[in-house]
Amino acid sequence: MERRSFVVLCGRLVVWHVEFIAYCIQYYYKTSRTLTNIRIEIEQVDTAGFDELRKQWDVLLSRSTADPLVMSWPWQRIWWKTFGESSSFRRLKLLCARGPDGKLIGIAPLYLETNFRFGMRFRRLQFVANSWRDDSGIRSEYVDFITDVGHGEAVISAFLRYINEEMRWDEL
Repeated sequence: MERRSFVVLCGRLVVWHVEFIAYCIQYYYKTSRTLTNIRIEIEQVDTAGFDELRKQWDVLLSRSTADPLVMSWPWQRIWWKTFGESSSFRRLKLLCARGPDGKLIGIAPLYLETNFRFGMRFRRLQFVANSWRDDSGIRSEYVDFITDVGHGEAVISAFLRYINEEMRWDEL
């Protein structure tokens, strides 16, 4: 299924992010052939689950290459509580990847923001702690997936597959 997001700019429809989506699909197919076969379960967590993840999040972050400040549970949770929970246009889409033993091996801290511009609805999927293309300018640098160093490529591939097949969005 082809996904496109359209933005009205100077009276014309402009297709955005086609190259990025193509890159993600190419990355998925390239890595899916070279990865070890590990069963990864992806689950979507709500705000209550976000709070329950704190200890596991800290352990996973210590085993990853993600930024230890910006991707820390307190930074992400406070950002979401301040800018996400109070917004009727933002919904948490926090994804957790678990290995065959149920151990947390990846986190994709995402949210879906719905905007209306020029009479069109846009659903933008973005990382928690970042508000791209928003007038507020609320951004954190170094947002990323949090993955266990031993399973990084497999987890990212599983996240991309889930995002592409299970989530409804117009723009990344």
